Amino acid sequence: MATAHNSIRAVVLLLVEKVLHPGERVVATLRRPEHLADLASKYPSTQLLVVELDVVKTEHIERAFEQTKKHFGRLDIVVNNAGYGLFAEIEVAPEEETRKQIEVLFWGPVHIIKRAIPFMRDINPSGQGGHILNISSSGGHQAHPGIAFYNAGKFALEGLTESLSKEMLPEWNIIKATIVEPGGFRTSWGHSSLVKFLAC
Repeated sequence: MATAHNSIRAVVLLLVEKVLHPGERVVATLRRPEHLADLASKYPSTQLLVVELDVVKTEHIERAFEQTKKHFGRLDIVVNNAGYGLFAEIEVAPEEETRKQIEVLFWGPVHIIKRAIPFMRDINPSGQGGHILNISSSGGHQAHPGIAFYNAGKFALEGLTESLSKEMLPEWNIIKATIVEPGGFRTSWGHSSLVKFLAC
């Protein structure tokens, strides 16, 4: 299952295609499923399931896992990739926007992880477990001015992932957790997926 928000759709598309090409199965989740219409037309439903998912809506998360269980019967890898940029000095950043940023970067993955653990532990075949990949960035280990709340969300996600990896006991069907910190590459993060609030 790969999750996307209004940023880095191109990255999600590339990831999904890389997995589908050799014949693997994918549940692609995003807020606007129509963005994957072309891809969905290229692959059979036995290989690709596209599901609407806004990570800040727990009912969407629950539905996505239920659809995955019904459609494929197992879930081996979860990629938490939802995100967007919020550029705002701490002093002027509207609280509503900063809370939304943390909801997407941190609480969305938290709710997905809490649903993924019992799926991988109890539904997946014994001994096969699963792997949770949380996509971070350089902003998850080094703070920068103007994106304090983006940094905060990614720092929190990295701390959560480290704790998660230590909580997953081997007898819990071998569930692994990994932080992924990609290097710089072009996405919509700094353009259409960047919200700005500047001090005057």
